[in-house]
Amino acid sequence: MPRIEITLSQIQYNARMLCELYGEQGISLMGVSKAVLGEPLIAEAMIRGGVKFIADSRLENIQSKVKPSVPFGEIGRDAFGNIPVFKNCGTHQRAIIALGKQDTLISGLSPDRDLEILGSSSDHLVLDSQKSDLKVGVGVNFNLDYGSLLSAMTSPFIKKQFIN
Repeated sequence: MPRIEITLSQIQYNARMLCELYGEQGISLMGVSKAVLGEPLIAEAMIRGGVKFIADSRLENIQSKVKPSVPFGEIGRDAFGNIPVFKNCGTHQRAIIALGKQDTLISGLSPDRDLEILGSSSDHLVLDSQKSDLKVGVGVNFNLDYGSLLSAMTSPFIKKQFIN
């Protein structure tokens, strides 16, 4: 069976070396917990190595309804000039998150639970929550690839909260 071996002392050493190298230039490093699926042992190794901040992503569900998978009526262009394509899956549970294309690169997001990203607008993300009982107000964590992290960190619409 394939496996990944993670040497925590090496992660700590690498973090220390990078912190020293970039610290000399006045640059602080931030560890990204979602890149390692939020594994506390890895985050702790990064902190022991000198990383001052750990980045994470969490958004609240703002709507949860059973809706048809295909909208009624004529489908027009979205705000970006594209004509969306919908797969007919009957009615299913949908959730809406207040996060969209103006905030981050949607293709680089992956939810931390059994949710499927159905689409997005400029300011909302639509999730299929059929397999996950997602109530309004419940937070959803996302793993971000580099492109999503970069666009989220440079977006003026995303609050950056640093926790020691």
